Amino acid sequence: MFLKLYSWAIIFSILNGALEHSHEPTSHRITVIGIALDEKDGAIVETEQGNYWLEELDRWDEKYYGKKVKVTGKLVIKTYKKQSTDSIQVQEHVGTVRILKRPKWKLLEE
Repeated sequence: MFLKLYSWAIIFSILNGALEHSHEPTSHRITVIGIALDEKDGAIVETEQGNYWLEELDRWDEKYYGKKVKVTGKLVIKTYKKQSTDSIQVQEHVGTVRILKRPKWKLLEE
């Protein structure tokens, strides 16, 4: 009995960890308006509600960078928990990241 409970606890723990890093897509596309900027991880739109990363766009073209843009895409929210537990500092995402999949964008100011 104890072994069976222990086995289920391990399985639940593994599944729970996997779900914490899964994508949680919304059922619709959203549109955000903000400033086109670049981060180390890729192109973002900085809005009053926070930053949105654009899927598979490493950096904005000069035409867009630093300017106001309108971006539409399917929202995916990804949550990262702190993985590093030792004293060695590592670079990692911690928290919630909003990603726009299959983004389409338009320049709002010239």
